[in-house]
Amino acid sequence: MAPPPTAASARGRLLELAWPIMLSNVTVPLVGAVDVFVIGHQPDAALLAGLGLGASIFSLAFFAFNFLRMGTTGPTAQAAGAGDMAEARAILMRALTLALGIGLLLVAARPLIAYAALTLTPAEPAVEAAADAYLQIRLIAAPAALAEIVLVGWLWGLQDTRAAFVLQVVTNLINIALDLWFVLGLGWGVEGAAAASAIAHYGGAALGGVIVWRKLHGFDRVPLAQILNWPRIRRMVAVNTDIFIRSICVVGGFLLFRAEANRFGAVEAAAIETLYQFVIVSAYALDGFSHAVEPMVGDAIGRRAPARLKAAAIAAFQAGGIVAVVISGLLIVTGPELIRLFTNIPEVIAAADRRYLFAAILPAVSVWCYLLDGMFLGAALNTIVRNAMLQTMVIYLTALYTLPELYGLDGLWAAIVIFNAARAVMLALKWNSLLGSAQSPP
Repeated sequence: MAPPPTAASARGRLLELAWPIMLSNVTVPLVGAVDVFVIGHQPDAALLAGLGLGASIFSLAFFAFNFLRMGTTGPTAQAAGAGDMAEARAILMRALTLALGIGLLLVAARPLIAYAALTLTPAEPAVEAAADAYLQIRLIAAPAALAEIVLVGWLWGLQDTRAAFVLQVVTNLINIALDLWFVLGLGWGVEGAAAASAIAHYGGAALGGVIVWRKLHGFDRVPLAQILNWPRIRRMVAVNTDIFIRSICVVGGFLLFRAEANRFGAVEAAAIETLYQFVIVSAYALDGFSHAVEPMVGDAIGRRAPARLKAAAIAAFQAGGIVAVVISGLLIVTGPELIRLFTNIPEVIAAADRRYLFAAILPAVSVWCYLLDGMFLGAALNTIVRNAMLQTMVIYLTALYTLPELYGLDGLWAAIVIFNAARAVMLALKWNSLLGSAQSPP
Protein backbone atom coordinates (compact mmCIF):
# COMPACT_ATOMS: atom_id res chain seq x y z
CA MET A 1 0.00 0.00 0.00
CA ALA A 2 1.31 3.44 -0.91
CA PRO A 3 2.20 5.70 2.03
CA PRO A 4 -0.22 8.53 2.91
CA PRO A 5 0.60 11.64 0.90
CA THR A 6 2.07 14.70 2.53
CA ALA A 7 0.82 18.21 1.77
CA ALA A 8 4.04 18.93 -0.10
CA SER A 9 3.85 15.78 -2.23
CA ALA A 10 0.21 16.48 -3.10
CA ARG A 11 1.08 20.02 -4.17
CA GLY A 12 3.96 18.73 -6.23
CA ARG A 13 1.78 16.19 -8.02
CA LEU A 14 -0.98 18.76 -8.55
CA LEU A 15 1.43 21.24 -10.13
CA GLU A 16 3.01 18.50 -12.24
CA LEU A 17 -0.42 17.67 -13.65
CA ALA A 18 -1.70 21.25 -13.77
CA TRP A 19 0.95 23.09 -15.75
CA PRO A 20 0.41 21.24 -19.06
CA ILE A 21 -3.36 21.62 -18.66
CA MET A 22 -3.06 25.33 -17.85
CA LEU A 23 -0.84 26.04 -20.83
CA SER A 24 -3.00 24.05 -23.23
CA ASN A 25 -6.21 25.49 -21.76
CA VAL A 26 -4.98 29.03 -22.29
CA THR A 27 -4.62 28.31 -26.00
CA VAL A 28 -8.36 27.50 -26.19
CA PRO A 29 -9.63 31.01 -25.33
CA LEU A 30 -6.62 32.39 -27.16
CA VAL A 31 -8.34 31.17 -30.31
CA GLY A 32 -11.41 33.17 -29.31
CA ALA A 33 -9.22 36.14 -28.48
CA VAL A 34 -7.66 35.99 -31.94
CA ASP A 35 -11.17 35.85 -33.41
CA VAL A 36 -12.04 39.00 -31.49
CA PHE A 37 -8.77 40.63 -32.55
CA VAL A 38 -9.21 40.00 -36.28
CA ILE A 39 -12.92 40.84 -36.34
CA GLY A 40 -12.53 43.67 -33.80
CA HIS A 41 -10.30 45.49 -36.25
CA GLN A 42 -13.00 45.49 -38.90
CA PRO A 43 -14.94 48.78 -39.14
CA ASP A 44 -18.37 47.35 -38.23
CA ALA A 45 -19.19 46.69 -34.54
CA ALA A 46 -22.07 44.44 -35.65
CA LEU A 47 -19.55 41.89 -36.96
CA LEU A 48 -17.86 41.68 -33.57
CA ALA A 49 -21.19 41.40 -31.76
CA GLY A 50 -22.31 38.74 -34.25
CA LEU A 51 -19.10 36.78 -33.74
CA GLY A 52 -19.69 36.84 -29.99
CA LEU A 53 -23.30 35.73 -30.34
CA GLY A 54 -22.43 32.96 -32.79
CA ALA A 55 -19.54 31.73 -30.66
CA SER A 56 -21.70 31.71 -27.52
CA ILE A 57 -24.44 29.72 -29.28
CA PHE A 58 -21.83 27.24 -30.53
CA SER A 59 -20.57 26.95 -26.97
CA LEU A 60 -24.07 26.07 -25.81
CA ALA A 61 -24.52 23.51 -28.61
CA PHE A 62 -21.02 22.06 -28.14
CA PHE A 63 -19.86 22.56 -24.56
CA ALA A 64 -23.22 21.39 -23.29
CA PHE A 65 -21.83 18.03 -24.40
CA ASN A 66 -18.66 18.56 -22.38
CA PHE A 67 -20.05 15.81 -20.17
CA LEU A 68 -18.27 13.55 -22.66
CA ARG A 69 -14.99 14.80 -21.21
CA MET A 70 -16.16 15.16 -17.62
CA GLY A 71 -17.92 11.81 -17.63
CA THR A 72 -14.76 10.16 -18.98
CA THR A 73 -12.04 11.60 -16.73
CA GLY A 74 -13.43 10.64 -13.31
CA PRO A 75 -14.47 7.05 -14.13
CA THR A 76 -11.21 6.47 -16.02
CA ALA A 77 -9.20 7.74 -13.03
CA GLN A 78 -11.18 5.50 -10.67
CA ALA A 79 -10.68 2.44 -12.93
CA ALA A 80 -6.95 3.15 -13.21
CA GLY A 81 -6.68 3.74 -9.46
CA ALA A 82 -8.30 0.34 -8.89
CA GLY A 83 -5.88 -1.27 -11.38
CA ASP A 84 -8.59 -2.11 -13.93
CA MET A 85 -7.07 -0.91 -17.22
CA ALA A 86 -9.41 -3.08 -19.28
CA GLU A 87 -12.35 -1.04 -17.96
CA ALA A 88 -10.44 2.20 -18.57
CA ARG A 89 -10.08 1.23 -22.23
CA ALA A 90 -13.74 0.19 -22.41
CA ILE A 91 -14.75 3.61 -21.05
CA LEU A 92 -12.86 5.23 -23.93
CA MET A 93 -14.64 3.10 -26.54
CA ARG A 94 -18.09 3.81 -25.08
CA ALA A 95 -17.46 7.54 -24.86
CA LEU A 96 -16.08 7.81 -28.42
CA THR A 97 -19.11 5.98 -29.83
CA LEU A 98 -21.45 8.37 -28.02
CA ALA A 99 -19.42 11.41 -29.11
CA LEU A 100 -19.51 10.51 -32.80
CA GLY A 101 -23.25 9.80 -32.68
CA ILE A 102 -24.05 13.15 -31.05
CA GLY A 103 -21.69 14.99 -33.41
CA LEU A 104 -23.39 13.64 -36.51
CA LEU A 105 -26.79 14.68 -35.13
CA LEU A 106 -25.49 18.21 -34.55
CA VAL A 107 -24.24 18.42 -38.14
CA ALA A 108 -27.64 17.30 -39.45
CA ALA A 109 -29.45 19.78 -37.21
CA ARG A 110 -27.34 22.86 -38.10
CA PRO A 111 -30.14 24.94 -39.67
CA LEU A 112 -32.54 24.13 -36.84
CA ILE A 113 -29.97 24.94 -34.15
CA ALA A 114 -29.16 28.31 -35.74
CA TYR A 115 -32.82 29.22 -36.27
CA ALA A 116 -33.88 28.26 -32.75
CA ALA A 117 -30.94 29.96 -31.07
CA LEU A 118 -31.33 33.23 -32.96
CA THR A 119 -35.07 33.20 -32.31
CA LEU A 120 -34.45 32.85 -28.59
CA THR A 121 -31.65 35.46 -28.55
CA PRO A 122 -32.79 38.16 -31.00
CA ALA A 123 -30.37 40.91 -31.98
CA GLU A 124 -29.99 43.52 -34.70
CA PRO A 125 -30.30 42.03 -38.24
CA ALA A 126 -26.62 42.54 -39.07
CA VAL A 127 -25.60 40.83 -35.84
CA GLU A 128 -27.91 37.89 -36.48
CA ALA A 129 -26.63 37.48 -40.06
CA ALA A 130 -23.02 37.30 -38.88
CA ALA A 131 -23.90 34.85 -36.10
CA ASP A 132 -25.81 32.58 -38.51
CA ALA A 133 -22.93 32.50 -41.01
CA TYR A 134 -20.52 31.56 -38.22
CA LEU A 135 -22.70 28.76 -36.87
CA GLN A 136 -23.45 27.09 -40.20
CA ILE A 137 -19.75 26.51 -40.80
CA ARG A 138 -18.50 25.89 -37.26
CA LEU A 139 -21.03 23.14 -36.51
CA ILE A 140 -19.68 21.02 -39.37
CA ALA A 141 -16.81 20.12 -37.03
CA ALA A 142 -19.05 18.76 -34.25
CA PRO A 143 -18.09 15.03 -34.60
CA ALA A 144 -14.37 15.79 -34.54
CA ALA A 145 -14.65 18.33 -31.73
CA LEU A 146 -16.60 15.95 -29.48
CA ALA A 147 -14.24 13.04 -30.20
CA GLU A 148 -11.33 15.32 -29.35
CA ILE A 149 -12.67 16.19 -25.90
CA VAL A 150 -13.25 12.51 -25.13
CA LEU A 151 -9.62 11.75 -26.00
CA VAL A 152 -8.41 14.63 -23.83
CA GLY A 153 -10.62 13.56 -20.93
CA TRP A 154 -9.37 9.98 -21.13
CA LEU A 155 -5.73 11.07 -21.14
CA TRP A 156 -6.40 13.31 -18.13
CA GLY A 157 -8.04 10.39 -16.35
CA LEU A 158 -4.79 8.45 -16.75
CA GLN A 159 -2.94 11.53 -15.45
CA ASP A 160 -1.13 11.84 -18.79
CA THR A 161 -1.64 15.58 -19.05
CA ARG A 162 1.44 16.07 -21.22
CA ALA A 163 0.03 14.02 -24.10
CA ALA A 164 -3.24 15.95 -23.81
CA PHE A 165 -1.17 19.16 -23.80
CA VAL A 166 0.42 18.26 -27.15
CA LEU A 167 -2.98 17.45 -28.65
CA GLN A 168 -4.66 20.68 -27.52
CA VAL A 169 -1.78 23.02 -28.29
CA VAL A 170 -1.25 21.70 -31.81
CA THR A 171 -4.99 21.91 -32.52
CA ASN A 172 -5.28 25.47 -31.29
CA LEU A 173 -2.13 26.69 -33.00
CA ILE A 174 -3.55 25.37 -36.28
CA ASN A 175 -6.75 27.25 -35.51
CA ILE A 176 -4.94 30.52 -34.80
CA ALA A 177 -2.75 30.30 -37.90
CA LEU A 178 -5.73 29.61 -40.16
CA ASP A 179 -7.74 32.34 -38.42
CA LEU A 180 -5.13 34.98 -39.23
CA TRP A 181 -4.79 33.71 -42.81
CA PHE A 182 -8.47 33.35 -43.61
CA VAL A 183 -9.67 36.60 -42.01
CA LEU A 184 -6.79 39.05 -42.36
CA GLY A 185 -5.12 37.48 -45.40
CA LEU A 186 -8.09 36.35 -47.48
CA GLY A 187 -10.74 38.68 -46.04
CA TRP A 188 -13.29 35.95 -45.31
CA GLY A 189 -14.70 37.66 -42.19
CA VAL A 190 -16.67 35.63 -39.64
CA GLU A 191 -16.91 32.77 -42.16
CA GLY A 192 -13.12 32.55 -42.17
CA ALA A 193 -12.98 32.43 -38.37
CA ALA A 194 -15.51 29.59 -38.35
CA ALA A 195 -13.73 27.65 -41.12
CA ALA A 196 -10.41 27.90 -39.27
CA SER A 197 -11.96 26.36 -36.17
CA ALA A 198 -13.69 23.58 -38.12
CA ILE A 199 -10.51 22.50 -39.91
CA ALA A 200 -8.50 22.60 -36.68
CA HIS A 201 -10.99 20.33 -34.89
CA TYR A 202 -10.62 17.62 -37.53
CA GLY A 203 -6.84 17.92 -37.38
CA GLY A 204 -6.96 17.65 -33.59
CA ALA A 205 -9.18 14.57 -33.63
CA ALA A 206 -6.80 12.84 -36.05
CA LEU A 207 -3.78 13.71 -33.91
CA GLY A 208 -5.58 12.56 -30.75
CA GLY A 209 -6.39 9.25 -32.37
CA VAL A 210 -2.72 8.69 -33.18
CA ILE A 211 -1.62 9.60 -29.63
CA VAL A 212 -4.12 7.27 -27.97
CA TRP A 213 -3.44 4.43 -30.45
CA ARG A 214 0.26 4.62 -29.61
CA LYS A 215 -0.53 4.69 -25.90
CA LEU A 216 -2.71 1.58 -26.24
CA HIS A 217 -0.25 -0.25 -28.51
CA GLY A 218 0.66 -3.60 -27.01
CA PHE A 219 -2.40 -3.79 -24.74
CA ASP A 220 -4.85 -6.63 -25.14
CA ARG A 221 -8.00 -5.78 -27.06
CA VAL A 222 -11.04 -4.99 -24.94
CA PRO A 223 -13.68 -7.71 -25.28
CA LEU A 224 -16.78 -6.44 -27.05
CA ALA A 225 -18.90 -7.80 -24.22
CA GLN A 226 -17.14 -5.49 -21.78
CA ILE A 227 -17.60 -2.45 -24.01
CA LEU A 228 -21.30 -3.30 -24.39
CA ASN A 229 -21.76 -4.06 -20.68
CA TRP A 230 -25.29 -2.74 -20.23
CA PRO A 231 -25.13 -1.83 -16.49
CA ARG A 232 -21.98 0.20 -17.12
CA ILE A 233 -23.46 1.84 -20.22
CA ARG A 234 -26.55 2.75 -18.20
CA ARG A 235 -24.36 4.20 -15.44
CA MET A 236 -22.40 6.20 -18.03
CA VAL A 237 -25.62 7.58 -19.50
CA ALA A 238 -26.90 8.50 -16.02
CA VAL A 239 -23.64 10.26 -15.15
CA ASN A 240 -23.53 12.05 -18.49
CA THR A 241 -27.16 13.15 -18.21
CA ASP A 242 -26.50 14.84 -14.88
CA ILE A 243 -23.35 16.51 -16.20
CA PHE A 244 -25.22 17.52 -19.37
CA ILE A 245 -27.76 19.37 -17.25
CA ARG A 246 -24.96 21.03 -15.30
CA SER A 247 -23.15 22.04 -18.49
CA ILE A 248 -26.31 23.41 -20.09
CA CYS A 249 -26.80 25.60 -17.03
CA VAL A 250 -23.20 26.88 -17.04
CA VAL A 251 -23.01 27.65 -20.75
CA GLY A 252 -26.62 28.80 -20.86
CA GLY A 253 -25.98 31.15 -17.96
CA PHE A 254 -23.19 32.88 -19.83
CA LEU A 255 -25.19 32.85 -23.06
CA LEU A 256 -28.05 34.63 -21.30
CA PHE A 257 -25.56 37.14 -19.92
CA ARG A 258 -24.24 37.91 -23.40
CA ALA A 259 -27.72 37.85 -24.93
CA GLU A 260 -29.01 40.33 -22.34
CA ALA A 261 -26.19 42.67 -23.34
CA ASN A 262 -27.80 42.96 -26.78
CA ARG A 263 -30.70 44.82 -25.16
CA PHE A 264 -28.28 47.70 -24.62
CA GLY A 265 -27.24 47.92 -28.31
CA ALA A 266 -24.47 46.62 -30.57
CA VAL A 267 -21.76 48.84 -29.05
CA GLU A 268 -22.38 47.66 -25.48
CA ALA A 269 -22.66 44.06 -26.66
CA ALA A 270 -19.32 44.39 -28.46
CA ALA A 271 -17.78 45.89 -25.30
CA ILE A 272 -18.95 42.95 -23.25
CA GLU A 273 -17.54 40.61 -25.90
CA THR A 274 -14.17 42.33 -25.46
CA LEU A 275 -14.28 42.06 -21.66
CA TYR A 276 -15.51 38.49 -21.89
CA GLN A 277 -12.03 37.58 -23.14
CA PHE A 278 -10.75 38.48 -19.64
CA VAL A 279 -13.29 36.09 -18.14
CA ILE A 280 -12.78 33.17 -20.48
CA VAL A 281 -8.96 33.27 -20.64
CA SER A 282 -8.65 33.38 -16.85
CA ALA A 283 -11.29 30.64 -16.47
CA TYR A 284 -9.43 28.29 -18.78
CA ALA A 285 -6.16 28.99 -17.00
CA LEU A 286 -7.64 28.31 -13.57
CA ASP A 287 -9.38 25.21 -14.88
CA GLY A 288 -5.89 23.72 -15.06
CA PHE A 289 -6.09 23.22 -11.29
CA SER A 290 -9.65 21.93 -11.53
CA HIS A 291 -8.74 19.38 -14.20
CA ALA A 292 -5.59 18.37 -12.33
CA VAL A 293 -7.35 17.70 -9.03
CA GLU A 294 -10.12 15.76 -10.80
CA PRO A 295 -8.08 12.61 -11.58
CA MET A 296 -6.29 12.91 -8.23
CA VAL A 297 -9.65 12.72 -6.45
CA GLY A 298 -10.78 9.88 -8.73
CA ASP A 299 -7.56 7.98 -8.04
CA ALA A 300 -8.00 8.48 -4.27
CA ILE A 301 -11.51 7.05 -4.45
CA GLY A 302 -10.36 4.12 -6.58
CA ARG A 303 -7.80 3.37 -3.85
CA ARG A 304 -10.31 4.14 -1.05
CA ALA A 305 -7.82 6.59 0.42
CA PRO A 306 -9.49 9.56 2.21
CA ALA A 307 -6.11 11.03 3.17
CA ARG A 308 -5.16 11.28 -0.50
CA LEU A 309 -8.43 13.06 -1.30
CA LYS A 310 -7.96 15.61 1.51
CA ALA A 311 -4.36 16.29 0.50
CA ALA A 312 -5.37 16.83 -3.14
CA ALA A 313 -8.18 19.21 -2.15
CA ILE A 314 -5.97 21.29 0.13
CA ALA A 315 -3.26 21.55 -2.53
CA ALA A 316 -5.82 22.68 -5.13
CA PHE A 317 -7.34 25.33 -2.87
CA GLN A 318 -3.92 26.73 -1.99
CA ALA A 319 -2.44 26.80 -5.49
CA GLY A 320 -5.64 27.78 -7.29
CA GLY A 321 -6.52 30.53 -4.82
CA ILE A 322 -3.10 32.17 -5.03
CA VAL A 323 -3.00 32.11 -8.83
CA ALA A 324 -6.56 33.48 -9.08
CA VAL A 325 -5.75 36.47 -6.88
CA VAL A 326 -2.63 37.18 -8.93
CA ILE A 327 -4.61 37.04 -12.18
CA SER A 328 -7.26 39.42 -10.82
CA GLY A 329 -4.55 41.82 -9.70
CA LEU A 330 -2.92 41.79 -13.13
CA LEU A 331 -6.24 42.38 -14.88
CA ILE A 332 -7.05 45.32 -12.61
CA VAL A 333 -3.71 46.93 -13.50
CA THR A 334 -3.55 46.09 -17.22
CA GLY A 335 -7.25 46.03 -18.14
CA PRO A 336 -7.38 49.28 -20.16
CA GLU A 337 -4.37 48.29 -22.26
CA LEU A 338 -5.81 44.83 -22.94
CA ILE A 339 -9.09 46.34 -24.13
CA ARG A 340 -7.21 48.37 -26.76
CA LEU A 341 -5.42 45.23 -27.89
CA PHE A 342 -8.72 43.55 -28.73
CA THR A 343 -10.43 46.43 -30.52
CA ASN A 344 -9.74 49.87 -31.98
CA ILE A 345 -13.38 50.99 -32.22
CA PRO A 346 -13.58 54.13 -30.01
CA GLU A 347 -17.16 53.61 -28.84
CA VAL A 348 -16.46 50.00 -27.85
CA ILE A 349 -13.29 51.00 -25.98
CA ALA A 350 -15.14 53.68 -24.03
CA ALA A 351 -17.92 51.29 -23.05
CA ALA A 352 -15.47 48.57 -21.97
CA ASP A 353 -13.37 51.02 -19.95
CA ARG A 354 -16.39 51.82 -17.78
CA ARG A 355 -16.85 48.25 -16.54
CA TYR A 356 -13.62 46.31 -16.87
CA LEU A 357 -13.24 46.00 -13.09
CA PHE A 358 -16.16 43.57 -12.97
CA ALA A 359 -14.35 41.25 -15.38
CA ALA A 360 -11.07 41.74 -13.50
CA ILE A 361 -12.38 40.53 -10.13
CA LEU A 362 -14.12 37.45 -11.54
CA PRO A 363 -11.07 35.12 -11.37
CA ALA A 364 -10.72 35.60 -7.60
CA VAL A 365 -14.47 35.07 -7.14
CA SER A 366 -14.82 32.13 -9.53
CA VAL A 367 -11.82 29.91 -8.77
CA TRP A 368 -13.60 28.17 -5.88
CA CYS A 369 -16.47 26.90 -8.02
CA TYR A 370 -14.00 25.65 -10.65
CA LEU A 371 -12.03 23.69 -8.05
CA LEU A 372 -15.09 22.23 -6.33
CA ASP A 373 -16.54 21.23 -9.70
CA GLY A 374 -13.36 19.28 -10.45
CA MET A 375 -13.36 17.55 -7.09
CA PHE A 376 -17.00 16.47 -7.18
CA LEU A 377 -16.75 15.34 -10.81
CA GLY A 378 -13.58 13.38 -10.04
CA ALA A 379 -15.58 11.64 -7.31
CA ALA A 380 -18.38 10.97 -9.85
CA LEU A 381 -20.83 12.73 -7.50
CA ASN A 382 -22.68 13.94 -10.55
CA THR A 383 -26.10 14.13 -8.90
CA ILE A 384 -24.78 16.53 -6.28
CA VAL A 385 -23.17 18.66 -9.00
CA ARG A 386 -26.43 18.72 -10.97
CA ASN A 387 -28.60 19.66 -7.98
CA ALA A 388 -26.18 22.35 -6.83
CA MET A 389 -26.25 23.89 -10.30
CA LEU A 390 -30.05 23.89 -10.46
CA GLN A 391 -30.17 25.66 -7.10
CA THR A 392 -27.61 28.15 -8.37
CA MET A 393 -29.69 28.88 -11.47
CA VAL A 394 -32.63 29.98 -9.32
CA ILE A 395 -30.39 32.54 -7.62
CA TYR A 396 -28.75 33.61 -10.88
CA LEU A 397 -31.92 34.05 -12.92
CA THR A 398 -33.42 36.13 -10.14
CA ALA A 399 -30.37 38.39 -10.22
CA LEU A 400 -30.15 38.46 -14.03
CA TYR A 401 -33.71 39.64 -14.53
CA THR A 402 -33.88 42.10 -11.65
CA LEU A 403 -30.49 43.78 -11.22
CA PRO A 404 -30.16 45.12 -14.82
CA GLU A 405 -33.58 46.71 -14.49
CA LEU A 406 -32.39 48.52 -11.38
CA TYR A 407 -28.74 49.24 -12.19
CA GLY A 408 -28.36 48.81 -15.97
CA LEU A 409 -25.14 47.23 -17.19
CA ASP A 410 -23.63 47.36 -13.70
CA GLY A 411 -26.48 45.11 -12.59
CA LEU A 412 -25.84 42.75 -15.51
CA TRP A 413 -22.19 42.32 -14.50
CA ALA A 414 -23.16 41.92 -10.83
CA ALA A 415 -25.44 39.04 -11.84
CA ILE A 416 -22.60 37.09 -13.44
CA VAL A 417 -20.42 37.61 -10.34
CA ILE A 418 -23.28 36.28 -8.20
CA PHE A 419 -23.62 33.30 -10.55
CA ASN A 420 -20.10 31.97 -9.96
CA ALA A 421 -20.11 32.81 -6.25
CA ALA A 422 -23.36 30.88 -5.76
CA ARG A 423 -21.95 27.88 -7.67
CA ALA A 424 -19.14 27.63 -5.11
CA VAL A 425 -21.41 28.03 -2.10
CA MET A 426 -23.88 25.35 -3.24
CA LEU A 427 -21.10 22.79 -3.69
CA ALA A 428 -19.28 23.75 -0.48
CA LEU A 429 -22.43 22.89 1.45
CA LYS A 430 -21.96 19.26 0.29
CA TRP A 431 -18.31 18.99 1.37
CA ASN A 432 -18.93 16.09 3.77
CA SER A 433 -20.41 14.01 0.94
CA LEU A 434 -17.20 14.45 -1.03
CA LEU A 435 -15.03 13.34 1.89
CA GLY A 436 -17.27 10.35 2.54
CA SER A 437 -17.02 9.14 -1.05
CA ALA A 438 -13.42 7.94 -0.51
CA GLN A 439 -14.53 5.70 2.35
CA SER A 440 -17.21 3.88 0.32
CA PRO A 441 -16.73 1.27 -2.38
CA PRO A 442 -16.28 3.01 -5.78
